[in-house]
Amino acid sequence: MIGAAFEEADRRDPDRIRQRIFLVDGNKQQITAIEDHARERDLLVPILIDYIHVSGYLGKAAAALHPGDPTAAGEWADGQLLRILHGRAKAVAATLRSVAAKTRANARTRHLDSPTWTRPPPTWRTTTPTCATTRHWPPAGPSPPA
Repeated sequence: MIGAAFEEADRRDPDRIRQRIFLVDGNKQQITAIEDHARERDLLVPILIDYIHVSGYLGKAAAALHPGDPTAAGEWADGQLLRILHGRAKAVAATLRSVAAKTRANARTRHLDSPTWTRPPPTWRTTTPTCATTRHWPPAGPSPPA
């Protein structure tokens, strides 16, 4: 399916004037496929991760860190989500790794160690995409005839 998306983009913009951007839900196979197809075509393709999925990962982490205290969990998750919105996703990932390491080291909290939250989503390893306002973007037009 990813290959078909690249082929359709090539059909619509054979001169590769427009920037291609992929929005994904954090599925590692999708991201790998996008990176592979982009590499084959010698393209730099920003990958944007659906914020809703990221918030779900952080919600699970917050619930595990603050069991029985949904208010504290919500405040912690909200703070991390704001950091992400301000471009600090790598710092949030580092925070999660640090908290996970401390959790594993403490006998009282070791039971919280769970693969569903101790690792940041694989999507946070991607580079920050170029903002649309920092470069010239050609106007969108109708698709060429089939």
